[in-house]
Amino acid sequence: MPRQLSIIAYPPFASVLALCSLPVFLWLPTLYGGLGVGLGLMGIVLLGARLADAVLDPWIGRGCDQWRIGPRGVLALAAPCLALSVAALFRPPTGVSPLPWLAGSLAAFTVSFSAASIAHTALAMHWGAGEEEGTRIWTVREAFGLLGTLAATVLPHILGGSEHPERGLAPMAIGLLVAVPVLALPALMTPKTQTGAPEPNGEPPMPEETGWRSTLAPLADPVFRRLLAVFLVNGTASALPASTVVFYVKDRLGAGTMLPIFLIVYMLAGAAGMPWWTQRASSVGHRRAWQEAIMLATGAFVWATFLGEGATWAYGAVCVAAGLALGAEVALPPAMVANNLAKGGRTHLAGRAFGLMGTAGKINLAIASAISLPLLEFVGFQTGKTNATVALVTLGIVYAGLPCALKLWAWVLLGRVAETQAAGPPAQAPEAR
Repeated sequence: MPRQLSIIAYPPFASVLALCSLPVFLWLPTLYGGLGVGLGLMGIVLLGARLADAVLDPWIGRGCDQWRIGPRGVLALAAPCLALSVAALFRPPTGVSPLPWLAGSLAAFTVSFSAASIAHTALAMHWGAGEEEGTRIWTVREAFGLLGTLAATVLPHILGGSEHPERGLAPMAIGLLVAVPVLALPALMTPKTQTGAPEPNGEPPMPEETGWRSTLAPLADPVFRRLLAVFLVNGTASALPASTVVFYVKDRLGAGTMLPIFLIVYMLAGAAGMPWWTQRASSVGHRRAWQEAIMLATGAFVWATFLGEGATWAYGAVCVAAGLALGAEVALPPAMVANNLAKGGRTHLAGRAFGLMGTAGKINLAIASAISLPLLEFVGFQTGKTNATVALVTLGIVYAGLPCALKLWAWVLLGRVAETQAAGPPAQAPEAR
């Protein structure tokens, strides 16, 4: 496949990844709860899946880097497994005990989804594109991911009805059974990478160590470590509102029925803002553009801290501003990691680097849940009931105030990352085949 066509064919697979992942943690509790699985047992199963996911990501990334089949082969194997596991999760058969079925199919989903996601991300490194072209690739990929997230939010309501959106998962499973492998095929048509990455001095690479040292090899790069620290802090700031948005809209604003509209506005604003951030990154650099996005999101969430019941139009404006910032915050971090790997001649570590970023994303969600839910319970917050003022004020602080403080911390940490700091000359781009 010619180079430009392969670049166009690559990003759409990100949309089906989002279509697979969001309903799993959003609607599975309702689906399997209706089949008699208790919430406590279901919580244990979901927590186990998330913990296993976090541990697996760096090892899967190492496999993408070191196995003979490379990320292309990993994606080719993972895509059909992902399609089958999603179909199993979304369409549990009758006459089978639902809890073992949930545990088994969720384990298969966790492994196949992580493998497909990391391999697809690592494939983008195979073009060896320059910073500007590389940023466009990442931006388009994340735009498809946002559109997939939007579809995953809306489709269950369309297919299953507003009263029982979990019923929409069964018809979604049929579509995903076809869409996942079909959209994986063009993504596989990337140019093949070089078999061994050259060292900065032009010599062939030394044999890599095995075990954890090899799996964590990207952490030896100080620039990557600083970027990962920013990703952790900023990601936790984003995960806090994600874990409490339902409570905030329903109990603080009193507008629970408008939640889908707010989410749609938020994600559409993110997709619409991506071309601007791509241009901005090429003008002022990735670090500066990301810092501007952090400040835009911080300004929006400061406002959200003080909104009260009925402030739907004001919160809609918050969704627009925060969504515009989202476009940069999902596209620029992987672009900065990719550029740093390319500048230092370390593209052979791409799978492990993105695997570690995946682990950081899971840690963000775990930290956010560990902070927000116990704190809200401590102040006596109860969703769907009349809450004391202190509980609603705490909800506003957890949803918006604390994320603002964390984003300011991330802004400071990001200022310490030098975009041009990387060992060695730029890696040579392999020819597209």
